[in-house]
Amino acid sequence: MKISAKNREIGYTYLSQSGYFSFRGEKEIAFESRLEKDFLTSFAFNGNVVDIEGQPFTLTYANSKGRESVYTPDFMVTFRPGAYSLPHLEKTMIVEVKPREVLRRDFCKFRERFKAMISYCRENDMLFRIYDESRIHTPYFHNVTLITRYKRYRYDPIERENILNFVHAMGQATVGLIPEFFGGTDMDRAEIIGHVYHLMARKELLADLSVPLGLHTEIWVNDIFDYTEDMG
Repeated sequence: MKISAKNREIGYTYLSQSGYFSFRGEKEIAFESRLEKDFLTSFAFNGNVVDIEGQPFTLTYANSKGRESVYTPDFMVTFRPGAYSLPHLEKTMIVEVKPREVLRRDFCKFRERFKAMISYCRENDMLFRIYDESRIHTPYFHNVTLITRYKRYRYDPIERENILNFVHAMGQATVGLIPEFFGGTDMDRAEIIGHVYHLMARKELLADLSVPLGLHTEIWVNDIFDYTEDMG
């Protein structure tokens, strides 16, 4: 088996689900389906992810008939060292994104290429993973999708400082406690919740996003940076 560099080219088609995903404002990653975009949405928000590369390489392998075949996986995900307690979870991950229906229908066609990639990854201390809707459309994905809608909203910087100071003083609070404490009309409380989601999207406030998000969700201040500093 051997690998070669591969650059994904995305062409425009009517009602196309393809495009480019902005990875933390650092680069653009091409995607060819809505499911691939959803995968990128989840993994780009994950602070343990250092980098994602689209179609990182092409693997050349011999198929069951002894003929040369090629396979280009969708993504390569690199994790931050020390991110997880289990070392194998930090290995570079090669990813194929496919709808479950396609996997069920065409798995026989994919079997040999997947087997070749599994062998290649084992030889190179990497992991190969297949992601369908069940592994992408998780509570984490839905939470990230919700809070990132608020990321670019503009809020009162004084209100921001008040919210962060309150959560910091409490040590830990719930999303619903914030509007209860600051009061106001129903519209005011809705705006405060939006501001909380904004701060979560910016990771100034943290929460366990692996479970459904709601008023009961516990939040705390991200101590990595000074919560009293205006982040702009």
